Amino acid sequence: MASDLDIAPLTNERGFRLTGDLDFSTVPRFAAALRTFPPGDELNLDLADVIHIDSAGLHAILGFARSRGNGSLVLLNPTSIVLRSFEIAGIDRHPAIEIRNQGGPGSARQAGSGTHLRRTG
Repeated sequence: MASDLDIAPLTNERGFRLTGDLDFSTVPRFAAALRTFPPGDELNLDLADVIHIDSAGLHAILGFARSRGNGSLVLLNPTSIVLRSFEIAGIDRHPAIEIRNQGGPGSARQAGSGTHLRRTG
């Protein structure tokens, strides 16, 4: 079964909303989308509708964060399953990554709008 990932621009922030699976088969499209953003600009990735992320997806996020600098990659609304993958891989402790819950329906914790799950820096 082939994986699918939809990548749509966010309307109110610089970045993308990802829907589906971020895995070995979808990482090339994801990486191409990431390359459209200049270094230094904060980039938001809304992950509320990411169903599955594998090691290739985690590696792509980490590689992108390393190329950008501290605090410039914001991961929004990860589901509890995706958040657990971040914790196992150490993404939640990376200095260039912020994980934030905006209280969306698929978000990891049902907290108030703009609640930070973890802030680095």
